[in-house]
Amino acid sequence: MTNTANTEIDWKQASRGFDTVADLYDAYRPGYPEELLEALVSMTGIQADGKILEIGSGTGKATLMFARRGFSILCVEPGQNLVAIAARNLRNYPRVEFEAVAFEDWKERQAEFDLVMSAQAFHWVLKEIGYAKAARALKAPRLRPVLGRDAARLSAHGWAVLPLSGIMRQSYHLRRDPLQ
Repeated sequence: MTNTANTEIDWKQASRGFDTVADLYDAYRPGYPEELLEALVSMTGIQADGKILEIGSGTGKATLMFARRGFSILCVEPGQNLVAIAARNLRNYPRVEFEAVAFEDWKERQAEFDLVMSAQAFHWVLKEIGYAKAARALKAPRLRPVLGRDAARLSAHGWAVLPLSGIMRQSYHLRRDPLQ
């Protein structure tokens, strides 16, 4: 992975930074609009009893939307502190489970999930491992929703990425920066 100056960076080290400030991340990272959940459910056709694999769940901002709908969700997140906060935030949702491990090291469960998603984290996953591993986790070939900055890169690799960037932009535009 390279940064804007086009120099090599240690992606694993860089991704660990979120875990060191997990409380702040949870406090100041905005959640997602309900319109996003509606769009995902509509576009993917996931049923109410569907099983979701979430890659890089962080403190559970996106997870919470799906948990409220009763979906079964396995969250794969490498940050121990992020997982602890997510588990606390989602303690009232027994169908949500966590595995504190990087997706690349996760013990694969083939053909188990109806939907694979990553809200803002898939760019941290090594593409040489992540694309195929995510595809194998699905019960059948389906859309894999990826929100945020990952969409263009994944589209270029043949993924059917959902057109959700407009909803994301509108949501963030309407929110005031809590640090101002």
